[in-house]
Amino acid sequence: MVTTIGNVSIGHYLEQFSKVHDSLPGDALLSKMRLHAMQNFVKNGFPDRKDEQWKYTSLYSLAEKKFQIVSSQRAVSLDIKPLTDWYIFLDEPNNYQLPDGIILHKFSDGLQNPNIIKYLNKSTVTHPNPLLDFNLALMSQGYIIEVNENTRLTAPIHIICGSSLNGVTTNIRNILIVKENAEVSFIEHYIGDNQYFNNITTEIFLSRNAKCCIDSIQEESADGYHIADLFVNQQDNSHFSWNSFSFGGLMARNYVEIELNSGAECNLQGISVLTTEQHVDHNILITHLGSNSSSSEEFKGVYAGKAHGVFRGDIRVNKEVKNIISKQLNKNILLSDSAKVSTQPRLEIYNNDVQCSHGATVGQLDKETLFYLQTRGLSEDSARRILIIAFVQSILENVNSKEVADYLELKLDKILLDI
Repeated sequence: MVTTIGNVSIGHYLEQFSKVHDSLPGDALLSKMRLHAMQNFVKNGFPDRKDEQWKYTSLYSLAEKKFQIVSSQRAVSLDIKPLTDWYIFLDEPNNYQLPDGIILHKFSDGLQNPNIIKYLNKSTVTHPNPLLDFNLALMSQGYIIEVNENTRLTAPIHIICGSSLNGVTTNIRNILIVKENAEVSFIEHYIGDNQYFNNITTEIFLSRNAKCCIDSIQEESADGYHIADLFVNQQDNSHFSWNSFSFGGLMARNYVEIELNSGAECNLQGISVLTTEQHVDHNILITHLGSNSSSSEEFKGVYAGKAHGVFRGDIRVNKEVKNIISKQLNKNILLSDSAKVSTQPRLEIYNNDVQCSHGATVGQLDKETLFYLQTRGLSEDSARRILIIAFVQSILENVNSKEVADYLELKLDKILLDI
């Protein structure tokens, strides 16, 4: 499963690993885990399109590059302003003023804390991915956050990963532990300049009755690579919301795997707006392990130029569970003849006590409506903008944070001016 061009870069990464291995954070046991993970990566190489999970996403251009391994990215050349009073910059010291009940561990300390390390790499991984091994072998920065029982946040925490170093790869590992009856929200924000490769793995553990919302804003550079794997384990009656907004990157892929126990609920939604030759892939697997659990997905894409959008959604309902509600919807608009969408919604249901639905559409802006708006005095560009905003409005309306909603509105305005 190794791409031919990737053989050269794999040797490069193995050499880089041998140089930095001893300086990476963690104890002797973690050092062995890193070594084993690197051996797996070298053995399997970059995934190629023969793998069903990567059928529509080629890593050829990524595999042929030889990025330098660095311990952290830097945001020195980027003008990034936090959207809230509570914020974290991943590349700066951990001395932030955060609300009561939120424990932010220094990355190197967290990887030596028995209460934290027990969560590392404990998520169920249905589809093994060599880039997960690459991440485990070389993880060097990320957020490790514990949320105490009964904690309630009145505003989200803005977590910012700014990338401005050229020709480097950073392996980011995030661990979020939300304990019983806590209710929290976060804004994850990836933004950058130059060419680089961010390889991100996030593991989230929600205890009973916990609630967590994450707004993920992806604004990587036009030449940047963004591969993010998200694993969420939800205990009984927990609630998880994930809102994905993909605007940047030459190539971006989000793999999401969620396990729902009894009474748990997850709501996933996303907007992708891409131009030129950008590529974005959302690959989602939701497994209903417990009865009375529910899930919903709604992802919308707008693609111009030669952009390519990919959506693969899998919903699995185990045989023993009952009273399951699951909905899945993917809608897309193509603004040019060269843009394309590959969509594959799927259901795997092993009992009859379910309410499940799925659907996907690919189309263009309605010409009659566009013409009508122009007859009312609007320019073609203004009419197109109104129709595109109306198309994604159902998702924007569900954004809980006013700060995020305002930011997205400005971002969409700027992108649509250039389409």
